[in-house]
Amino acid sequence: MRCTRVGFVVAVAAVAAMLLSVDGFGQVKERNNKGKEKKTAAAAQWNFFAHYKLRMEQIERSIAELPRDTTATIVLLGDSITEGFRVSEIAGMRVINMGISGDQISMDRPDGGVRNRVSLLEKARAAHIFLLIGINDFGSSKPIEKAQKQYEELVSAIRKTAPNATLHIQSILPTRGRFAHHNATVRTMNEFLRELARREGVDFVDLAAVMRDEHGELRKEWTGDGLHLLPPAYEAWKRVIEEKLREPRTTVIPKEK
Repeated sequence: MRCTRVGFVVAVAAVAAMLLSVDGFGQVKERNNKGKEKKTAAAAQWNFFAHYKLRMEQIERSIAELPRDTTATIVLLGDSITEGFRVSEIAGMRVINMGISGDQISMDRPDGGVRNRVSLLEKARAAHIFLLIGINDFGSSKPIEKAQKQYEELVSAIRKTAPNATLHIQSILPTRGRFAHHNATVRTMNEFLRELARREGVDFVDLAAVMRDEHGELRKEWTGDGLHLLPPAYEAWKRVIEEKLREPRTTVIPKEK
């Protein structure tokens, strides 16, 4: 069933509210002046790890409910921006939304990180995987070098788990307002992702180019808080995916080292 426009806006607003209730775009801890980690007051309102567990259960249920004759799906893999993408099918293909609010590329525990749910791709019968992840890593002050290494490991794990699927690495979206200070890091990371896609022979989707304005920030009319997306942005994103699905499924051969 399709959500009504009002229902869609409410759903996206709810996801945004969860993410904005804690520092670091969904982190449940902050450091005090002595460098020790402590739980924030907001963490008592919303716990990322509890949400991760809940979403994993929902994702596994959506996979289990796939009709037996389903041979190929589109998997959306990412964080809150992906979780807010309310769509059940694109171009006639079933969509499995594996977005989890507050998530990062990888985390040093089993109940967090995109890396820890790669194993579900085979069960999901993924034919196309659209990956969008990274902004929360910068919100948690993760060094870009660490984020880049983790992304390389993530891509390797995806290709090993779903070798017959087409992987689409999507550029991290720009931000605006109180999140705009991350844009320089985002641009640097996106250049790395473009090169990573070339090296690995996978598709690079410059989604950021679709979402940014003339100043390089997330388009004002497509966001309510400077980070999360409104319905028009999701409609534009869907069109990008539809265009990708119409392209021949060819493999880009990496240049020899």
